[in-house]
Amino acid sequence: MTSTTVPSISPSDQDVIQAIQASREEHPNLGVARLQAAILSANASWTLSEKRLRKILKTTDGGVDARSAPETPLAPTPTKTAPHAFPISKLNDELNVEQWTRKVQVKVFGKTKGKGLVATEDIKEALHGAPESFRPLPSHRPLTPLNDPRGIQDAQSTSKRCALCALPLISSKFNPIGCGHECGSVWCSRLCASRSQLSHPFLCSVQNPAVAPLLKYIREQAWIALGAWTKVVALLLGEWSAASSNANVKVGTSKEWKVVRGLAAMSLRERLKVLSDWEVSQHANGVLWKTSHELYVQAFDAPSDPVSAKKLAKLKKNKVLPDDIHKELFEFENFLIHLGRMSLNLEAHGAIYILHSHLNHSCQPNVSIKHLEGPNQPGRITVIAKTPIAVGEELVVSYVDPEADVKARRNKLREWNFGECRCKRCIEENKKQRKQKGVETAEAGAEGDDVERQELDGLEGELRDVLGL
Repeated sequence: MTSTTVPSISPSDQDVIQAIQASREEHPNLGVARLQAAILSANASWTLSEKRLRKILKTTDGGVDARSAPETPLAPTPTKTAPHAFPISKLNDELNVEQWTRKVQVKVFGKTKGKGLVATEDIKEALHGAPESFRPLPSHRPLTPLNDPRGIQDAQSTSKRCALCALPLISSKFNPIGCGHECGSVWCSRLCASRSQLSHPFLCSVQNPAVAPLLKYIREQAWIALGAWTKVVALLLGEWSAASSNANVKVGTSKEWKVVRGLAAMSLRERLKVLSDWEVSQHANGVLWKTSHELYVQAFDAPSDPVSAKKLAKLKKNKVLPDDIHKELFEFENFLIHLGRMSLNLEAHGAIYILHSHLNHSCQPNVSIKHLEGPNQPGRITVIAKTPIAVGEELVVSYVDPEADVKARRNKLREWNFGECRCKRCIEENKKQRKQKGVETAEAGAEGDDVERQELDGLEGELRDVLGL
C-alpha cells in the first residue's frame, strides 16, 4: 500500500497577504497563532511558519501591503466597547447610470466593501455627464435639505423657492403654482407640481394634518436624516396609493423602492456603539428615537385623533398596506435602520443623490464633489476628477478632512462604522508614526492624552454626526 504525500508549497508574500485578508474578513479578532491555523486550514498544501507570518504582519501593517493600494481600504476593526458591524448595501440591477454619465459603472467589490463606481474609460478632467440635482429617485423627485446653510428649506416653506427643485421664485418671470390647500408650498412650473403630486399630499398639513407635529419636531431638532426619510416615505406611500387600484402592481417592487433598498444601511443602534461612552448616551438617544418614531407612526400610519385618521385614510384610498411592507416601514427597529440609511447617504448639504451614494472613501481621493450654483440649477452637483483615472479604476472621495492626520481620520471614519481605514496613505503614515513613537514615547503619550480629552469634549458633536442631526 503506497501513501501519497502532498508536496509543501512556500507561498509568496502576496499570496499570504491575500490569505490574511480573507481570514480576517471572516474572523477579524484572530490572534497570530489562530490566524496561522486558519490560513493553513484553507491552504492545505502551504508551509507557513508563525515567525514568517509575524514578519509579514509587521511589514504590511496587519496584512495590507502598502506598496499597492488595496481593493478594500476599510477593514474590520472591532472597538473595545462593541463588536464591529458594517453597513450593508444591495445592488440595484435596474439602475440606469447612463442617465447621468457613460464614464462610470457600478461594481460590487465584496461583502465588506459593498458596491462602488469604476471608470469605463479614461477620465482626465471631469465627468461630463448631466450632473445630478435633488433627485434621490429615478422619477426625479427631490429630497431637499432641512438644515441647509443656504436656508433652502426656510425659503421653500415661505413660498420663496420651488417646493421641489428649490428654484428661487424672486423673478417676475415666474408664475408660481400653489398647493391649493394653502399649506405654503408652491412650485415654479407645472412640471415640478406634477412631479410632486404623489408625495406632497402626505406632507401637506391640510390634507394630512397628522404630519404637522412630525414636521415641527424635525425643524426643532434640525434632524436632517429624519426629514429625509419623511420625504421618502411620503413618496413611497403616494406611489402605493396611486397604484393600489391596479391589482397587477405589487407593492414594494417599483424603481423607487429598489433605489431606497439599495442605499447602504445600518441601524442607529449599531452606529451609536462606535461613540465614546456610547452606553452612557444610549438612554438619552432611546428617548429621542421613541419620540420621533411615535410622531412618525402618527403621521403616516395611525393618527391619534379621528379627524386626522379619516383624512389619512382618504389619502390612502382606504387601503391597508400588506403586512410585510407595513413592518418594513413602521416597525421600530426598521425605523432605526432607515434613519441610519439616510444619515449614511446624505450629502453635505442634506440631500441624497443616487450616483453620489455609490462613492466609497479613500484618504487619497481621486474625485471631488462640486455644487453647481445658478438660477436654473439649484443644488445640482457634479463629480470632478482630481487626478487622471484609468479604465477600471475606482472613483473615491474622502468622507473626512483629508488634511487631518491618520489618527484623526481613522477616528472620524469609525463614526461611519467603516472600520479602520487601510488605504495606502494611512498605512504609510501609521508606520511613520509608530517609528516616531519608539523614539518619542513621552511626547506621544502626552499627545494621546490631549487627543483623548478632545474626543471626550467632542462627544456631543460626534453623536450629532452619527444620528444625522
